[in-house]
Amino acid sequence: MPFNNSVLLVSDIDLNEADYSTTLSGCIEQFSDYLESEPALYSPSTVVYYTTHADLALTIIQAFDPDVLPYTVCRSHVQYLVSEIVARGYSVKYCKHLITGLKKICKFYHNNIFDNITFRWSVDARPAANWLTESQAAQLLSLDLSPVQELILHLELCMGLRRSEVGRLKVSDIHNGYLDVHGKGSMGGKFRRIPFHHDTQKVLDRFLQYRRWLIDTHFARWGICDIPEQLLIWSNDSRGLFQYNIESGSGLDGILARISNLVYFDFSHHTLRRTFGRILHRSNVKIQTISKLLGHEDTATTVKYLGLDMDDMIDGMSMMRIKGIDDCDEI
Repeated sequence: MPFNNSVLLVSDIDLNEADYSTTLSGCIEQFSDYLESEPALYSPSTVVYYTTHADLALTIIQAFDPDVLPYTVCRSHVQYLVSEIVARGYSVKYCKHLITGLKKICKFYHNNIFDNITFRWSVDARPAANWLTESQAAQLLSLDLSPVQELILHLELCMGLRRSEVGRLKVSDIHNGYLDVHGKGSMGGKFRRIPFHHDTQKVLDRFLQYRRWLIDTHFARWGICDIPEQLLIWSNDSRGLFQYNIESGSGLDGILARISNLVYFDFSHHTLRRTFGRILHRSNVKIQTISKLLGHEDTATTVKYLGLDMDDMIDGMSMMRIKGIDDCDEI
């Protein structure tokens, strides 16, 4: 267990039940209201971070104690949470996020359970670069998203595009069954051609319908419309239609952040792209093919990009056979 053996000193919970909610959803709402009331201390993204992870941590504990609330959390609850998230294979970084959220909401409700708990997390064998589990990827793809959100998620998670490549895509880059992608580098970026994923046409059709509506709406209102050649565009009612800023990527970052708020785990553009490569790797796709799809110069870059975690090493060792020796052992 990732706990020391120190005695826990939990302060009395000085609460007025008339003031504090008796439901988990009510407690999360009160906690969120408090954080939002202190804008100098907590930005909107920080409020989302704390409330999301606190909610998820307590929801996990509910499988152990359905009546748990922030002010009733005790050592056994924390022990269950840690054992459960470790068993689920969450990264050490993500486990720490859950504990941080739970600590924060417990402190808000004057529950000092964490004052004398220390954690000894195991070493995470994975490299700093992260990726999603297949279940997390499936969860993202099952979300009810806007056409823009769906397209960005699809291009990065299901086709392995970089953020800058998504921003550079033009309508003219769409062909029958493949995309022309312009990657890193000057003069428009290094070119590569990527075949459609089996859902790509459906995702593109939905987005192109939305894009057409955006253009028609703007034209109907103003009678004039300069249409950017980029695939992804956005509208300012009074100024026109615009492409997303490829250099800063802030617009695309904001879209991804809103998707992230719908689930209980963090991810970035790089996370989605690496997950694409990892899923191909786990599906026994040749490293040379993955390298071409990702637009890497060589397979060595791809191997480093994908990373080898402990599961990969265990799988590799399980396939280790020495002819003549292992054959004899099986007799």
